[in-house]
Amino acid sequence: MEFISTPPGIGVASTKAFTSQVTVLTLLALLMGRIRQLSLNRGREIIEALEAIPKQLESILAQSAAIEKIAKKYANAEDFFFLGRLVNFPVALEAR
Repeated sequence: MEFISTPPGIGVASTKAFTSQVTVLTLLALLMGRIRQLSLNRGREIIEALEAIPKQLESILAQSAAIEKIAKKYANAEDFFFLGRLVNFPVALEAR
């Protein structure tokens, strides 16, 4: 029997889908944490951090000229090295 090797398919999630998944998983983790004795104060900190995201995004998007400048600088680069550990590891994988 002959096996044919095929390259793995690469699926790229839309930003909205990825962000929604991370948010929902964070809320699920928060619920599970509260069931397992996560303090009320820590739970509130997590919710407040989630609620702060829209303003943080507005701040980032307000820097579009600077972001465009950086994008143009690296547009023709052949290689990049992305680091991500712990909860940021999946985000680093999205850069491939």
